[in-house]
This record gives sequence, C-alpha cells and structure tokens, in this order.
Amino acid sequence: MAKEYRNKAAARIGATALMVLLVGVPAVHAQWQEVARNLLSPETQRVGALRFAGGEAWAGTNGLYYSKDTGSTWQPVTSFPSYSGISDIAIYDSLHVLVSTHSDGLFLTTDGGRNWTNYQPGGGGRFQQSEFTQVAFNGSTSVLHALQYNSGMLYTSINGGVSWQAAAPTSSFYSNGSLCFAIARDKTIYVLSYIGGQGWINHSTDEGQSWSGDSNPTDGDCNTLAADSCSNERLYLTNENTVARTGDAARIDLTADAGASWQTISSMPLDYYNGSLASTARVLYVGTVPNSGDGIDRSTDSGMTWQNIGGPTEQYDTRSLAVVSDNIVLALDANGNIWRTLNSGGKPISLPNQFSATPSALFQTDTISCDSLTRTVNFASGGCSPLSVAGVRITGPDSASFRAGNLSLDSVSVTLYGRTEGAQQAQLLLTLDNGTNDTVALSGYVNTTPSVLSITSANVQTDTLGATVAVPITVNGLVKPETIDLVLHYSGSLDYLGSFSLSGTKLDVSGGQYPGRSMLHIINAIPGRIAGYAEFRVFDDSDQASYATFDSLTVLTAISPCEYSLPAAITSTITTVSGCGIPILSQLIHFGQTPLLSIVPNPTANNVRISSSLDLGNTTIAIYDMLGTLRNETEVTVRKFEPMELALPDADGVYTVAIKSAAGAYLLRVIKQR
Repeated sequence: MAKEYRNKAAARIGATALMVLLVGVPAVHAQWQEVARNLLSPETQRVGALRFAGGEAWAGTNGLYYSKDTGSTWQPVTSFPSYSGISDIAIYDSLHVLVSTHSDGLFLTTDGGRNWTNYQPGGGGRFQQSEFTQVAFNGSTSVLHALQYNSGMLYTSINGGVSWQAAAPTSSFYSNGSLCFAIARDKTIYVLSYIGGQGWINHSTDEGQSWSGDSNPTDGDCNTLAADSCSNERLYLTNENTVARTGDAARIDLTADAGASWQTISSMPLDYYNGSLASTARVLYVGTVPNSGDGIDRSTDSGMTWQNIGGPTEQYDTRSLAVVSDNIVLALDANGNIWRTLNSGGKPISLPNQFSATPSALFQTDTISCDSLTRTVNFASGGCSPLSVAGVRITGPDSASFRAGNLSLDSVSVTLYGRTEGAQQAQLLLTLDNGTNDTVALSGYVNTTPSVLSITSANVQTDTLGATVAVPITVNGLVKPETIDLVLHYSGSLDYLGSFSLSGTKLDVSGGQYPGRSMLHIINAIPGRIAGYAEFRVFDDSDQASYATFDSLTVLTAISPCEYSLPAAITSTITTVSGCGIPILSQLIHFGQTPLLSIVPNPTANNVRISSSLDLGNTTIAIYDMLGTLRNETEVTVRKFEPMELALPDADGVYTVAIKSAAGAYLLRVIKQR
C-alpha cells in the first residue's frame, strides 16, 4: 500500500467542520504517493535534484534515475560516469540533459543518457573540487549555462559544450560567490551573488558577454532564483537562511523590477524553507526542511498568499521539486524517496486562460514501416496564466491507428501504429481545463513491408598458438548508414582483445562487458560493408571449439521501431592448429603452466603410482637402472590427478623414470628395497 501524507491542518478541524463531515461531505486531505522508496541515497547540502521537462523527469543524489511516465516508474541511468553528488539537472528534451555535480564538473548527454561528455569549465579535473550548483539550457541545445559555487563564475557555452566562457557577474570586489540564477522568457540571465547574509543580482541580455551593475541588496542565503513566466523583470527568491541564519526568519522575496526593489511575500520562523522552488505559469511550489517544515507550500496568486498542501520535506539547499502540470507535482525527500501528487495534494487547481498546441498537424510527412512511430505535440501558452490540458482523445476515420499518452505540463505523445496499409487520417482533440477544445490534425502513411536485415561474418583460422585474429562484422539491408547496437558472444580458448572500427575506434560499450559477452556500438554502419572487427588471441586449451556470435541487433537511428526486420544471429568459427598434445602445449603457452609430477611410495618395496597436476595426454614412460640400461618402456595416457600404477623391475636399486609428453620431458628417481 502506498504511503500517504496528510495535511497537518486536517488535524485542526473545528467542531462545525466536524459536523459537516459527519453528515457525508468528504474531507479533502493532501494526497501524496511514495512512488519510489529508497530510490536514491539521502540528500545532503547542495546534493539532491529533481527536474521535469520535455515529458521526462530526472532525479539524482549520488546516482541518477529517469522516468518517462510523469514519475510513476523510474529507471537507473547505468551509463552515468560520476559518483559525486548531483546538485542540479537541466532537461531540454528527451535526448539533451545536462547534470552538474559536487566535485566532477558537468556531464552532458545528447542521446538520452546512453553516452556522456564530461566538462570542467573552471579547470581542475575529475575528483578535484569543482562544484557547480546550477545548470540550464537557454532556449536551445547549443546555449548552456553553469554556475560554479566556489569561484562565483557563470560559465556559458554557445556551441553545445565544445567551448566555455567564464564571467564574474557581480561588479562587487568582495563576494563569497554565487548560489543560483534564473533565465527570463526573453533569455535575460539573472545571477544572485552574496557576501555573508547580504545578496544582490546582476543580469545579462547577451548570453553572459556583459553584465549590469549590482542591484539593490536583498538576503544572500538563497538557493533558488526563479523568473516569472510572463514578466521579464519579475523574480522570486527563496531565502531559506538555514546556514547564514541572519535574523530569525526564512523568507520568499519578490522583485518586479529586476532587483531595483524587493518585497517580502512570505516570512516563516527558522527553520522552514529548504530553498527549492518549482512552478508552472500559474502556480508556485516551495519546499520545507525536515526538522520544522510542513511539507510543501503553494501559491496561485504570484506569491501573494500561500497554502500548505502536505507532502514530504526536503534537505536544505537542494532542488527537490518538479512540476509536471498545475496539479501533478514530484518531490525528492531528504531520505532519497520520490513522492507524487496528481491533484495538487488534494486541492486541485482550475484557472482559465489562453492556450494553443503546436504543431497544428502531426505525422503529415511521415511514413512508418510495420509497427509504430511516436511524435510529440508541444503546448504553447498565451498570457501570464495559460490554460492546461485536462484530457485528450482521438477522433476521425482512422482513430484506431493512433494512441495518445504521457500527458504532461508541456506536451503529449501520440503514436501512429501500422495496423492498416496506406494513408491514415484522424484528429487529436485536446480538452482544456476551462471546457474548450484545441485540435491537432493527424495524418501519415503506413508501409507494412520492413527492410530485411542480415549480419554476415567469416570463419577465421591461424596455425600459430597465441596468434591474433580479427572476425569481421557486416550488416546488410540498411536503407542508409545507421547507428546500431549489437551483442558479441564468444566461447572456447579465446582471449578477447576488443572490437574496433576500420579507423581503429573501439566499439565496446563501457559497462557492457562480462566474460563471454560484449555490447558493441557502431556509428554510421554502411550497408553491405565491413563495419568493424572483433579481435581475439587464439589458443587451443581443450577439445571445445571456439566461436564468435553476433546477435541482438538494434538500429538506433531507425525512423520507426519496425522500419527493419531484425536479423538472425551469425556465428564465426575460429580455428587454430590441432593435433595430439596441442591442448597441453596451448595451456603451457597460454597460462605458463608446467605439470607437478610425483611418484609414491618412495622408497618402495613393490610398485609405485605416478600422479600429475595437469593432463599430459599421450605419454611415454621409460625405466632405467643405475647403469642406464632401459629396463621397461610403455605408452599411457596421463590425466590430471588420476594416479596410474607403474611396475618396477624385481631387483632392488635406484631407478630413473623418464616421462615424455607434449608438455615436455621429466625425470623422476625412485628407490626399490625389500
């Protein structure tokens, strides 16, 4: 059963209200579900982030997770290369995500978390103190901002992270640093700097190239500066005051004129606010701390009044709240659990305003093959308090070919399925929370004949033990150069050296390897041409044959999931020199092993037993007396730790036992006496 937080105000219902409840009017309590218990390690100061954009939620402390269903279920980002604490996450869309860390710098993915690039704009290096407290995209995937806590520098890249430029936003010579920044709808950047308990903001209208002078002062111990969705100069500042403790209050301050003047719109006794703030165009949500906070507070009138909606509390100086819509809110609590409410904590919001959806038509230029294709409708909002979408449905002659899902604050996904051949026509009807509708035309073409793929390779051989061989990989049937993943399995007496492209680039995916298997990632595989080679050092330690098998092909850049018919596995046989004694010789070369031989009992009155720590295979055993005369010779098969009996001559004396096999020649001495 899911946990539920209840608003503390519910425990203070007066007698009159209680009478109303008793006659059947339902109580409205805060409703929160713990959707991911112990998902992450607990938050610490400036470590803990939860963000939502582009239909996806991402969360992190010392690990990183994402959700594609508005926080209902979560998946780990196993490829994330840092174990440093995560301080902030910026999401542009489902592919482009920027993460700031406590000591490892910045990490950017452009493929939805499959691969990451590490940036250290301020110098230093991995595991050196290079703490960034906040990151953001500024209107595109090319313009990135990162605020470095230690130096108070705002770093900006206008080429997607390739290069970075540093700026000290404040004109004050004395400053402890910078804690947070906001980007207004006109792309103006506002940065809060501070010294002691005093703070001020500066702004830039040219992507950080030049900066205004310091604004009038406000409080400095603030973790979040948020820009209003309508007014470019209206900013909200959360002054949790948990660390600086200047005075005895935690506050939310407002400026309507870019810092020229400030107004306190909420004041609470210490400790209360944790510094996190998340908002839609119509609602503000702020978090509170565990020791004396009270869940989450909400404002629907631009911060003038606040209402508690229950829910969890969060560690101070973290970015632990995210909004999916006016009513769907996610929270990462201080212990690393994620909570969700679908109705604003039991107090759903419905406010009228303007709305439109873009594009006006979907799939109109798309042709899909055999299965499905998903596109996204983004919501464009007009005015300062825009409408939100309350529901979606699909109508029209081919409505069965389409399905809508993943309704969120700014988008809804629509999938076209290849159930019937030919042109498909329908309409996506968006029902707004004021009862009106907005329509998006749906049209596309279905071709249910996929391109058939096949993988080819070649058998390879060598006549030298320990030689290196290269097994080729070719993908046939691609309609154009594509980026693919596939899995290599190998068996037998092989040392895997890695797989490489024709230019020498390693194809093995980091973290995708274990004995006998490796995941390969090939960029721009050309149809019908060798895309790379799997390299092995070949031995023959046993009777088992050696193979390399390629399977589980995925075309990552396919237009739709069923543009291609996926191929069967292909196996390459790898052979080397064979013959009597080769496995033993191979073990000797491969592992540097030499057999340990023993003869017992010694001295003996009768026969003896010979034992070996390794298989010797076909072996010749000769017995010589003290004069060097051959007294007996026999051929036997010597197996590992299987003693075999050897008869000695009748006469007493010292005998030499000569053992000869593929592993080498060995001499043992034995004394016979009665």
